[in-house]
Amino acid sequence: MEDVDGFAGAMPLDDVVRLPSRRHRWWGGPLALVGVAVPLVALVGNVIRVDHWAYAPGAASPVGSRLEFDNLPDNIVEDDSPGQFLFVTVSGAHLNVLQFTLGRGDNDVRILSREQRFGRADPSEERQIDLQMMRDAKEVAEFVAYRRLGLDARLRAGAVVVEQLLCVNGEVIRSDACDKEAPAGGFLQRGATITAVDGVPTPTVEDLAPVMARLRPGDDVTVTYRLAHGEDEKTATFATIASREADGRQSRALIGFAAHDTYSVVLPFRATIDTDAIGGPSAGLAFTLTLIDRLSPGSLTGGRRIAVTGTIETDGSIGAIGGLRQKVAAVRRTGAAFFLVPTAQGEDGIDGLAEARKAAGDGLEIVPVATLEEALQALVERGGTPIPPPR
Repeated sequence: MEDVDGFAGAMPLDDVVRLPSRRHRWWGGPLALVGVAVPLVALVGNVIRVDHWAYAPGAASPVGSRLEFDNLPDNIVEDDSPGQFLFVTVSGAHLNVLQFTLGRGDNDVRILSREQRFGRADPSEERQIDLQMMRDAKEVAEFVAYRRLGLDARLRAGAVVVEQLLCVNGEVIRSDACDKEAPAGGFLQRGATITAVDGVPTPTVEDLAPVMARLRPGDDVTVTYRLAHGEDEKTATFATIASREADGRQSRALIGFAAHDTYSVVLPFRATIDTDAIGGPSAGLAFTLTLIDRLSPGSLTGGRRIAVTGTIETDGSIGAIGGLRQKVAAVRRTGAAFFLVPTAQGEDGIDGLAEARKAAGDGLEIVPVATLEEALQALVERGGTPIPPPR
């Protein structure tokens, strides 16, 4: 007897391959259709984009490996101490259909509409503004770090540029706590330059304060401005809003925007920080701490990996940032000892400290700080080397 297809002995073909009966063949067509439709839907979902963007966990990257000094003076010693400061990013991807569908079920992903993400600005213009803010954040970080170390660093006032539009209650317009857009929002955009207020030229931020000091909240103000990448000046008149004063002082009149820090700095030497194509000012504090650590003896980090987020102002104050929950999720994956975040986030809201602590869980300590000095003290309390006061 012959072997047929590995079987001993010859067998009828129906015993080797059993064919479906006619009553079982009706589902063959639908199954074939599903087999074609599922990959087709997935393909279309990956290609077609929706008018929404994601705030999703990004990366937590060491600053030190991106830092180099240009023409460091002989009397300045660079100290490559152990430990790392990590600056944290959010992913702001333009979503396709599939990402939009899946992202809505992820607690660490926040879905934003075009208006929530860009306001009235064009996405490409917004991108250029964010990149400029990153460049400016590097300069301010150098200024603050060098001054804290007692080195010669000076400021030169710059133009009045809109960083964020505000709401009537003083919140940033993209915040969940925003009540109603300030009247200025009907005219100004992020990146706009204010050239005059009530007919008085305002070539620098230092020229704006005395003009605004004459006004009370609710007064009409006439603003001359130029939009980002625009050459023609425009003029608009609208009501001012009241500032939010945490210490109970009488509120000031505001045009309705938060100004970008456009001060340029005069420095004894320069640092190069390679940030690739990352934009925005939220790495300012991380840059400042890394510069101080690299130019002082000992280890400010205590030899550990420490995550940091927050803008840095020329007076050493630390400003709030967006996407804090998403940044917490990114930091959780790094094994960082703790996470320095701005006290200015406040307790409430999606980017508030309460939400950050909840997202961090028991494995990550959230440490709020309001100033550079508070950040330095928090590091010392957790094993870092103290930095002496500037001479």
